[in-house]
Amino acid sequence: MASSSEDIKKRNLSCDHNGVASGCVDQMVAPPPIPSVTMMVWPLGVVTKCSSSAVEEEVTPMMHKMNSVHAKKKVRQYSDEYLLFGFIPATHDERLPFCLLCHQCLTNESMKRGRLENHLKAKHSIHVNSKLGYFKSLKEKFEKRSTINSLFSARSASKDRGLEASYEISLLIAKCGKNHTIGENLIKPAISTFLKVVLEKDDQDLKSMPLSNNTVSSRIDEMSCDVEVQLVEKLKYTNFSIQLDESTVRDSEALLMAYVRYVDNGEFIEDMLFCEALETTTIAIDIYKKLKTYLDDKQIPMENIISCAADGAPVMMGKKNGVLKLLKDDNPQMFEFLDDKPYMTLLLTVDGKALVSYLADIFEKLNVLNKELQGTNMTLVNSKAKIFGFISFLELSQENISVKKFEQFYWLNKCEVTDATCLVIVEHLKIMVSDFNFRFSDLKEINYPSWMTQPLLVDLSDVTMEYQGELSELQNDDSIKALFKIKGTMMWLCEETQAKYPNTSSLARKLLLPFPSSYLVECGFSAVNDLLLKKRNRLDITKRGDLRLKLTKFLPRIKSLCSRHQAQGSH
Repeated sequence: MASSSEDIKKRNLSCDHNGVASGCVDQMVAPPPIPSVTMMVWPLGVVTKCSSSAVEEEVTPMMHKMNSVHAKKKVRQYSDEYLLFGFIPATHDERLPFCLLCHQCLTNESMKRGRLENHLKAKHSIHVNSKLGYFKSLKEKFEKRSTINSLFSARSASKDRGLEASYEISLLIAKCGKNHTIGENLIKPAISTFLKVVLEKDDQDLKSMPLSNNTVSSRIDEMSCDVEVQLVEKLKYTNFSIQLDESTVRDSEALLMAYVRYVDNGEFIEDMLFCEALETTTIAIDIYKKLKTYLDDKQIPMENIISCAADGAPVMMGKKNGVLKLLKDDNPQMFEFLDDKPYMTLLLTVDGKALVSYLADIFEKLNVLNKELQGTNMTLVNSKAKIFGFISFLELSQENISVKKFEQFYWLNKCEVTDATCLVIVEHLKIMVSDFNFRFSDLKEINYPSWMTQPLLVDLSDVTMEYQGELSELQNDDSIKALFKIKGTMMWLCEETQAKYPNTSSLARKLLLPFPSSYLVECGFSAVNDLLLKKRNRLDITKRGDLRLKLTKFLPRIKSLCSRHQAQGSH
């Protein structure tokens, strides 16, 4: 080991053909020195590949011993009881104990109860008798400490939440039909006041939330496009009924509005399909082309339209060139249902307290009927029952009033009614009965199969053979029986019924899907009038997203929209 580098260089070691170092022959004659010579040569790097087997036998056990020493090195783990001495696992390496008092990180060998306790006594003697709760509070305080990473991540998270809140508030603004400037002028100041006065917090995060006029407009347009995409995706693969109407708004601008109704998750869903401007004329072909262009652009098959409802305007209902006639020609499978007739006989008005009271009563009953014909789950089956039930009530009222029985008319019952007045009222009721029968003659002619409304009681011999097989099985299906007791005819909309009895369910859905009235588009045009106030008369109602968000039942996918933007503070 004491040999210098020069002495080593002078040694001219070479190997003979037997693989023995010639410079060491004399030493190798005597067996005892072999181990010492071998140990001297290893550190100097002069052992060659021709070493003797004796050397290899000596090396192998020694290397195994060195490896086993490293392999058996024990790694101590943290225990919750160490918190009693003020230690937690280090954030960068859980195998190291970290002192909450001096913020010193010890080695893994110190991860023993005795050594940690000694550290506490030696360096923090005043805390030797401290309770566990004290160290828990130190731990919570340490974990909540501000770091560079936490400051940046908290700031980024705050901006992300502000971006999401910006979308949510913009959606509320659209739902209420308010000016886009209300976000910056009213909502943000109101929230700021609440934070400062009630919660006693600063409004720094609020200031970074973008709610300017342009931002709100952009958010509304984005969400409107998103809900339209969701609706279009539904209509591409399902049958639906459509409701059309055109109207004129500011500066004689003609608008065409369309609503759709389809089945989703066992319920009727009604939503606005589009609101488009009619640039030139408002004749039937213009309305038809506008509808067809929209459907083609969105790749919605025309064959998916089951029926179309509209008001009584000739442009819609014309037998030769009306919109419904054009749709029927393009889609022969579509049901034909004409909602309103071109005209209605006006109620007769005469002087007298009794007649005014009677009119008040009859209008109240008409209003109740009108409300009953509206609603998401209203179908032609329900409408037919309510309308012709009301006609039967009018016929019974004629007989009762003829003999001066006025109990069914609240205000009329409080008046003195002469024979002449009774004759006028009875005559008016007859006119109403005749008018109702004429107006809804097409509805009366629609014959719904009895198995659709009473599938459990229908006589199968009266059913066409196409549906006898499924109905015979359905009448013995206990789960469907229970479903029918709960939902009635809405049972046909359930996925369970569709899966088990596809033929009967498909026909029943087609008969239930048409709109019973055109009240939805009327509500839509009311919303248009609400949006086009004097201060917003330049709003392009057909291009911007305000109207769709105000009327839609879809929820925009705000988190998905937020992921497309990088959060920015308010300018």
